[in-house]
Amino acid sequence: MDIKENQNGRSQILVVPNISKEDISNKEEEELIKIAQENDGAYYGYETGKYKELEVGTYVIVYWNGNQLDSDPPQRGIERVDAVSK
Repeated sequence: MDIKENQNGRSQILVVPNISKEDISNKEEEELIKIAQENDGAYYGYETGKYKELEVGTYVIVYWNGNQLDSDPPQRGIERVDAVSK
């Protein structure tokens, strides 16, 4: 749903299950966060530049490493992301 590049060499993707590109089109960041909170979404952190194929609306399978910060939506560590076609 969203991609953020941070200044510390890390980036985050906001992933929400079962959401279509139409559901998130033309939404402000606050609206995206609310959708994520209501639909079990989470931020996943990774090294900036590692997953260049990712863009907003890409369907993904995320493998997370079990680390999680308690926030809403939660922030999780990532092992790997696979872009998939739907």
